[in-house]
Amino acid sequence: LGALIAISLGIIYGMIAAMSPRWLDKVLMRLLDALLALPGIVLMIFFAAIIPLDTLSLILVLGCLSWPGLARIVRNEALAYKERDYVLAAKQFGASTFYIARTHLLRSMLPILMR
Repeated sequence: LGALIAISLGIIYGMIAAMSPRWLDKVLMRLLDALLALPGIVLMIFFAAIIPLDTLSLILVLGCLSWPGLARIVRNEALAYKERDYVLAAKQFGASTFYIARTHLLRSMLPILMR
């Protein structure tokens, strides 16, 4: 369940960063850099001291602390696929940003995410 939370957060954050305007992408990536700069084990010890330890809290802590790496991969892949001809054609035909992200980008990067 922790991995499912991490995958969901990473895909959502990475797609939002890739499909947003350039200034918002830069802000989101700087926030992600700040989160990646913090050591994960220190954050886990910090949250273990604050939150009462049980299975649910462990799942939530692991899921919420392990998504930034995946978010960076999703963002980079989405930016690469965003310039492909079929995505540009979908934009020209009036497809929404959510439709492009869900249909074209996520399906194209699915093999990378399955590793």
